[in-house]
Amino acid sequence: MRRMSSSAWPSPAAYAGLGAISNPHLTQEVHQWLDSAAQNILDAAQAVASAVRVNTQRVVLVGRHPYARVIQAAESQGCDLIFTASHG
Repeated sequence: MRRMSSSAWPSPAAYAGLGAISNPHLTQEVHQWLDSAAQNILDAAQAVASAVRVNTQRVVLVGRHPYARVIQAAESQGCDLIFTASHG
């Protein structure tokens, strides 16, 4: 798996109440949880694809504008077709 990140935007910060950071490690914990959830989703998708003998390659991109990351992935992977689901 390759993980690429956009340095043009700041990492989200975890806030509680009126904007006070509740735990300095919370942002890191949220990122770790999201990374783990993404891996679980990709594991399931790869298992389905493998079951019907479809080759896959994982690319995880992180950024503020998902459409830009989709375009970035398509360009870097040489894709000529992008399929996205409209509901989950």
